[in-house]
Amino acid sequence: AKAEEAAAKKEEALKAKAEKAAAKAEADAAKAEKAAAKKAAKEQAKAEKAAAAAQKEKEVAAKEEAKEVEEEKAAEAEADKLAAEEKEKKALEDAKKAEEIAKEKAAAEKAAEEAAKKAAADEAAAKKADEAAAKKAAAEEAAAAKKAEEAKKAAAKPAPKPAPAPTPTPAKTRSGLGVVDGTASGGRILEKETVSADTLDFLKQYNK
Repeated sequence: AKAEEAAAKKEEALKAKAEKAAAKAEADAAKAEKAAAKKAAKEQAKAEKAAAAAQKEKEVAAKEEAKEVEEEKAAEAEADKLAAEEKEKKALEDAKKAEEIAKEKAAAEKAAEEAAKKAAADEAAAKKADEAAAKKAAAEEAAAAKKAEEAKKAAAKPAPKPAPAPTPTPAKTRSGLGVVDGTASGGRILEKETVSADTLDFLKQYNK
C-alpha cells in the first residue's frame, strides 16, 4: 500500500510538474506571441509611417511639379501678353504712320490742286493780258494809222492864199489912250495849222 501511495504521489508530482511546465510553456508562448504582435505592430507602424512619408514626398513633388507647371504657364501667358502688347503697339504705330502718309498725300493732292488752279488762273490772266495787249496794240495801230492818214492829208492840203489886205482905216482909240484894236491894224490874221505831238512822233518813226 505504501508503494502504491508513493507511486500515486510521484505520479501526482509528475503531473503537477507537467502542468507547471505546460503553464510555463503556455505563458512563454503567450509572451512570445505578444512580443511578436508588438513587433509586428511596430513594424506595421514603421511601414505605415514610411508609406505616409513616401506619400507626403509624392504630394510635395506633385505640388512642386504643379507649381513649376503653373509658373511655366504664367511665364508663357506673360510672354503672350507682352507679344500681344508689342503687336498692338506696332499696329498702332503702323496705323499712325498710315494716317500720317494719308495726311501727307491729302496735303500733296491739295497743294497740287491749288497749284493747278493757280496755273490755270495764271494762264487765264496771261491769256487775258495777251488779249488786252493785242486789243491795245490793234487800237494803237489803228489810231497811229488814222493819225498818219490825217498827217498825210494835212501835208497834201495846199496852203490857203493870203487874203488881200483891206484898206487901212483910221485907228480908233479907247479911253483916250490911243490903243489900237487888233481888227483895225490891217485885216484878219491867218491861223497856223497845228499838228499834234503824237502825230509828229509817229511821222518821225515812220520816216526812219
